[in-house]
Amino acid sequence: MSGFQVVDMGYQQDGTYQVVISGKVQSGGDRYDIDGNQFLTIKEKLIPLLTDDVNYIQISNNFEGLSGSGEMIPENVRKMDLILKLLPEDFDYNSDVIIKKARVYVLAFTLLRELPKFPKGNVTKLTFSKGTRGRKNPMNCIIGYLNFTDGSKEQWDSELYGSWHHPDLGWRDSGTPEDAEIRLKQKFNQNGIYQQYEKEYRSEQEKYLHQIQLYFPTINELERLDKEGHWKKFLDRIYGKI
Repeated sequence: MSGFQVVDMGYQQDGTYQVVISGKVQSGGDRYDIDGNQFLTIKEKLIPLLTDDVNYIQISNNFEGLSGSGEMIPENVRKMDLILKLLPEDFDYNSDVIIKKARVYVLAFTLLRELPKFPKGNVTKLTFSKGTRGRKNPMNCIIGYLNFTDGSKEQWDSELYGSWHHPDLGWRDSGTPEDAEIRLKQKFNQNGIYQQYEKEYRSEQEKYLHQIQLYFPTINELERLDKEGHWKKFLDRIYGKI
């Protein structure tokens, strides 16, 4: 709009944006001045948003679980992003502590939401735990878990052991927990699980390295702004997976 200046923007709950403008309006021949000084400055608008539950330690600690999950960016961080867009493109974010802090939060949440998930790695070993199967007639069993190099686990299979009741055959003896573990290990080796996961991991890692290149500019900017080292742990987690 000619003669008006955008001084603020805000994202609304109904999915629309509220735009605050400054200028002069005229009604019925009388002019009413809208003083731009009545609106808070960009810095003043950012301060209350930064005091909300935006915590770099929380973001860093949740990185493993939330990275690439498509989690929604919190409303206050979304507002920070909109307010910062009012600044010139060549603005030096290091020139102001408050504005820099807001920019860092926006960058971090962007990475947290959009970075692709890192492949969980190769299988390191097969571990076991005892459990039960069935509802009416619970049966003892051994559960096998694949352990990956990133520390995650995946339940693979289970084997029955001990005495359990079959509705037609009556009480049956399947052996001992040790027998069940042996049977699981045999299945594991015969099915070539190690080789299968190793092949999938190499393919996923290559895809991951290709995707993450798109985020290098964002990662590099966050690193440049983090002169105090607040986000070093967060950045180390990212770099540790490149």
